[in-house]
Amino acid sequence: MDIYNSPFMDNAYARRWIGLGDRPDAPFRILAPLVGRDVKSLDQVIAFASQMAAVFKYSETKFLADRGSISLEHIAALHSQPFELVFVDDEEVLVETLGDLLYEDVDFILPGDGAGETTRRTEAAIRRLGRAKQFAWPPPGWNRHGGDPSWPFRTLVPLHSISFGDFLGQIYAAAKIAAKFQYSETTFLMHDVHPYQKSLIKFFPYPCKVAVAKTNRGFKNAFVSFYRQGQEFVFPTGYSSDKFVTEMGLGTLIVPSGLRHQADETLCRAGLDPDRWFCCLHFRQPNYRYKAVSNCRDVDPERYLKSIDYVIDDLGGQVVLLGHPEMTTRPARPGFVDLSRLPNNSVLQMCAVARSRFVCCSPTGGGTMAIVLGTPLGVTDHSDFWDIGAAAFMTHTLVKPDGTRLEGQTYFESGWMTTSRTGEKLADGTGFSLIKRSESDLRQAIDHMVRETREVLVWRNYREPTYGPENRFDWPFTIGLNPTFI
Repeated sequence: MDIYNSPFMDNAYARRWIGLGDRPDAPFRILAPLVGRDVKSLDQVIAFASQMAAVFKYSETKFLADRGSISLEHIAALHSQPFELVFVDDEEVLVETLGDLLYEDVDFILPGDGAGETTRRTEAAIRRLGRAKQFAWPPPGWNRHGGDPSWPFRTLVPLHSISFGDFLGQIYAAAKIAAKFQYSETTFLMHDVHPYQKSLIKFFPYPCKVAVAKTNRGFKNAFVSFYRQGQEFVFPTGYSSDKFVTEMGLGTLIVPSGLRHQADETLCRAGLDPDRWFCCLHFRQPNYRYKAVSNCRDVDPERYLKSIDYVIDDLGGQVVLLGHPEMTTRPARPGFVDLSRLPNNSVLQMCAVARSRFVCCSPTGGGTMAIVLGTPLGVTDHSDFWDIGAAAFMTHTLVKPDGTRLEGQTYFESGWMTTSRTGEKLADGTGFSLIKRSESDLRQAIDHMVRETREVLVWRNYREPTYGPENRFDWPFTIGLNPTFI
């Protein structure tokens, strides 16, 4: 399929991410703060940003400078690509402006200069890599490269998204970066909103620090403070999501060794037999206390719950139900463990997913647990076009007004395969409708996952951290566009 065809590109996500830097409506966007740098460093940063922008056919660079410190003409003499210059008048405005820019849709944030590091760009060389428009990071010549314990590669990760799946996805994205280096140090900056947040960061297996902000202003202040320390990489907000990083190689979240024994004992007491395999089941309902929003990803829970008897009686497995206490459940029976009834037990659910043969779920944030832990995932009633690394997808069916059914590959190619676009079609009054998967369809998906994981006959072993010898990565990484439909 030509992913650049007109229907497929009639999609905000496709227009933003596909062909990044190759199309005028999808320029590679660089944020280059000039504040807080010495005079020598200013010209280096401008030239460096120009060199980076030149990797792409289309780019946009935004410079942030103290008023009176530099002119448009001076930047234009060093930066040959399109750019914008934003001035700030004082420290308060700087914090507010730079904090706001954190949430803008940019593709790269040039790091600040820490003490003694203003010359690290002098020998840097951005280079093209393969067909895609990418560059190596960190570039040659930097004194921090992650290959020496006294010089860890430092990454700043602002955890801007706070919903369960997106929050986990951000931590997972950071793990993909840390896994590339022998020595790394990750700083997470988070809002103090939901009780599960601090618990989930425990599953990040690399050295890290966590800063918690009580207010939005505090978040911006902390971001600017950490930025000025000269982190080697600042994770752009739009990239830190489970949608995009699955093609970036090694790096998953890990159940900490200190949690494993207690989690195993708890699962056994709940009724799971460690000598038999089990799978995890989850489905989306619009009654989650932290995100009670209904959309086309909602499913009929009864169809999913009937899969429990099929796994136990016909396939010889066990089932763990994941989720939240507001979800629909079913009566207890041998081989079935319901973890959804326990409030604030994200840690135990993560441990269960790590031990499970596979996870089968509707498109929901809870399924992210499988992605970030590296457990095989099958998604049914799937609704969005990007490949999140699942073993298989079974979409719901969008029915056009003329009766044409779009599912699987045809739904994918239509340009309507996102939650927002499908929702628009269902609400526009032109006669679109949606068909959700049947009980037999769900059994077919489970059968597929059993075949894909045939080597797992008991509880899956816990994973251990991975460390890559590269001490570099390619940026930007490519979005996954290779879903396996069943």
